[in-house]
Amino acid sequence: MNKNLSIVYGATILFSLHYFLTTYISSSFLLQYFSNTTISLLYSVGSILTIIAFLTINPLLQKVGNNKLFLWCAILEFFTLIVMALSSNPYLIGAVFIIRHALIPLFFLSFDIYLEHWSERAKTGSIRGLFLMIFNACAPVAALASGSLIVVSVNAQQVYMAPYLLSAAFMLSLVIVNVVFFRGFKDSVYKQVKTGVLARELIHNKKIRSVFVASFLLQLSYTFMIVYVPLYLSSVLGMTIKDASIAIAFSLVSFILFQSPLGKFADMFNAEKNIIRGGLWIMFFSFLAIPFVTAPTILLWAVTLFVLRMGASFVEVGTESYFFKQIDDTNSQVIEFWRLSHPFAFVIGPLLGAIILSYTTLPYLFFVAAALLISGIILAKNIVYSNTSNVC
Repeated sequence: MNKNLSIVYGATILFSLHYFLTTYISSSFLLQYFSNTTISLLYSVGSILTIIAFLTINPLLQKVGNNKLFLWCAILEFFTLIVMALSSNPYLIGAVFIIRHALIPLFFLSFDIYLEHWSERAKTGSIRGLFLMIFNACAPVAALASGSLIVVSVNAQQVYMAPYLLSAAFMLSLVIVNVVFFRGFKDSVYKQVKTGVLARELIHNKKIRSVFVASFLLQLSYTFMIVYVPLYLSSVLGMTIKDASIAIAFSLVSFILFQSPLGKFADMFNAEKNIIRGGLWIMFFSFLAIPFVTAPTILLWAVTLFVLRMGASFVEVGTESYFFKQIDDTNSQVIEFWRLSHPFAFVIGPLLGAIILSYTTLPYLFFVAAALLISGIILAKNIVYSNTSNVC
């Protein structure tokens, strides 16, 4: 394996442990201070901030380079985690959460640039599949650890202190890795394309548009998984956070099992289209099933969420493999647009959730999630394989 890719994969482990230690407890943590509607708005505001950052960051990336961008984000993330661990001020927690939520997609942008810089186009599916598998392999361990680290306390701030402090420790380790091991990275000359021209190109390019929609729907589905599934398990079904963490941790094993083999399969048979459509169908039926699973049983929910995550793992590998075969690391703005699917989803998802919850209850939210996936299944028919760059 390429030595530089090995370093990126090692950094991915640290980032993943940091990320998943708090991801599935964030909504429960915020519920101590805010209503469900306010939590939805916090996610949306953080995502709007991310969109602004993505649309304006290319000149900064060209000026300071990917290494410094990664380092600055990591240092800021470290301090936001410390504040969330130690503060009990709702206003400060809300503000810092928004900053954290906006930072996470910027890390993925940096990882994308590192991976594209050291990747061979013919091995894109395998490299991306392994990256995604490594990233998600840490999820079950981190989710179980976060559930175990939560303590019972009359002081709301102390309940979630340990997971956030441990997450900060992993982020500090990532700062050290960046300073020590990424010093030799040389940025390519990033192409500068006017935002309007790039947007029109992506809209009129059927193949990229279709895979972008599929990616957006995946990210939208993640908002329901991350924000509303834990709330549904705890506030509607009455599961403890520890039991919910066990079920969620088991479900994340699906990423470990499927993503690396799927990436190799995509490279061998140019099978991204079928992988994406198959995954969307699995997610569609899984979301439809959730409101009918009403028993707060760990095993039942572990299986239900495992199948849902299995579908997500298919869509994630298929979209990532297909998209990154169309570009290289000089297309930083195109990558930025690609990663905009995450913040756009986290604007629309929580806002949609807030609107739906103002008229009905949580279970109906999952019917809406299922219905939205139909458009992705239809549009995925337009995906046609090509091994040459198709984008600006």
